[in-house]
Amino acid sequence: MRKEKQQPMAGVVETALMLAIEKRDRNTKVHCERVKRLSTIIGISMNLENSDVYVLQSAAALHDLGKINIPDSILFKPSQLDQSEWTTMRTHAASGAEMVATSKIEQAEMIAKIIRHHHEHLDGSGYPDGLKGKNIPLLSRIISVADSYDAISMHRHYSGATSHARALEIMRSESGTKLDPEVLDVFEDVINSGFNVHT
Repeated sequence: MRKEKQQPMAGVVETALMLAIEKRDRNTKVHCERVKRLSTIIGISMNLENSDVYVLQSAAALHDLGKINIPDSILFKPSQLDQSEWTTMRTHAASGAEMVATSKIEQAEMIAKIIRHHHEHLDGSGYPDGLKGKNIPLLSRIISVADSYDAISMHRHYSGATSHARALEIMRSESGTKLDPEVLDVFEDVINSGFNVHT
């Protein structure tokens, strides 16, 4: 009798982590899927090596894994977070990275590094480590652009969706401070070419 081909352990673990995100909050899981899709097309457009695209895809898919540790009162709060709540929310980047780093995912250490730094800003005002400019890994800078677009343009608990044009306007205002201008230019080229960011 022919045996079914088994999924490699790394793939099983990544799938399990994605299911953990979905069980905690389906909206976060859907957001991660959109960020993965957008990050991938940006990375390919930037001519990344296949190995880097793999890391980018895995990191984008799991970039908000740490939110499974955020209390319901904060994660599902129907209004904007106060300073204390925001401090708690900001722990998700580091905690998600820690979970991935100890997993059996292929290239777990590199993926964890990209997840840890996806909220760093070019001017050093981001978190958790306040990295600046090119000290922020390129793959983290790509996820930052994709994540920013989806977070701005999608409906949130405390606000409605923002139009595509307004989302781009906000992102352009953050170019060079929060977002990498080169990555943002590629992102705009992608969406201007007819790529459907909401599929």
